[in-house]
Amino acid sequence: DNPLGAAYEVEAKDASKLANISDKISGIAGVNTVNYGGESTQDMVKTLQTIRTGGTIFVVALAVVALFMIANTIKITITARQTEISIMRMVGASNWYIRIPFMLEGMLIGLIGAIIPVIVLVFGYGMIYDYVGGMFMSAMLSLKEPMPFIRDFSLILVALGAGVGLVGSFVSIRRFLKI
Repeated sequence: DNPLGAAYEVEAKDASKLANISDKISGIAGVNTVNYGGESTQDMVKTLQTIRTGGTIFVVALAVVALFMIANTIKITITARQTEISIMRMVGASNWYIRIPFMLEGMLIGLIGAIIPVIVLVFGYGMIYDYVGGMFMSAMLSLKEPMPFIRDFSLILVALGAGVGLVGSFVSIRRFLKI
């Protein structure tokens, strides 16, 4: 009785398997046509994978630069406080009592360094989400809802900042603080 044919919308969890899913659905009895975007979809998936890989390499490079800068900053601090460190040793301060302030300083530097990306994320992502209406290029590439994404990613950035600062200070302490 219905002049319009039945239609199903299938969402793939892994976009790189769209061609295989399309072929399997085409093989089902009663299926007339399957439309998944063809090569343009595959090109988009490849482009997104390239962007993701490039972004990962960029983030790792920035983390290495941050480690280097924090380690050098702690080295300068150790050099500037050499007299205080020697006095602390003379009065019997433990090695950890001497190390902990430098480790806290490294963590603080990392946290301060993470604040700027968090501010950009809080204001920038919300504006971009509102501007594009939650969709990026097509309905297939939708952005995550701002609130849980911003909160979770901000916590990750702050934790990574503190971690990079702690590791950078620890590297510097091991190299330059002779205890």
